[in-house]
Order: sequence, then structure tokens, then C-alpha cells
Amino acid sequence: MLEEGCYFVRKNCPELVKTVDNNLAQSCMRLIDCYLKKYIETEVKKITADQIEQLSQQIKSIFMFSFLWSIGGTTDLVGRGRFDKWLRERMAKHSIAFPEDK
Repeated sequence: MLEEGCYFVRKNCPELVKTVDNNLAQSCMRLIDCYLKKYIETEVKKITADQIEQLSQQIKSIFMFSFLWSIGGTTDLVGRGRFDKWLRERMAKHSIAFPEDK
């Protein structure tokens, strides 16, 4: 999905500040990492099966949020409309719910 998203942005969405694909992918991974930090076990903190189950139910949404704000967040208003349409089509294919209102 990252490769497809970067390709779409490059071909269809004007960027306010030019970026490179590896920077966009790294930004996406850093956002995901922010959400996953609380699931890292330490000597004093153990992760329960319930917490892992909760994460597994949220992981698609975490990825989509991170993807949207890293890959799609670098474009202007016109590009965001195009990216929104493109992303909604992809989300429907993967059965990920997304609000219809913009």
C-alpha cells in the first residue's frame, strides 16, 4: 500500500514541499510506532492477551490513520481531494470502514 500511495501522490497530487518516497514511508512508520509503544513489554510492564486482542482489532485503523497523514498529508487541497477518493476506494477493497462525511 505504501508503494501504491507514494506512486499515486507523485503522479496525481501536487506537493507543497517536495518529498521523497523513503521519507514518506518513514513518516508513516513513525506514526504507527507511536501507537505501538504502549505494547512493548518491559521488566515492570507485561502485555496481556486482552491488550494484544485490542491491538489486533485496531491495527488496520492505526495503519490507515498513519498512512493518510504521512502519504496524503503532503499535498494541497486539490491533491487531498484526489487522494481521499483514491484511498476510499482502497479501503473499501480491504473492508475498512471510513466515515462518508468529509
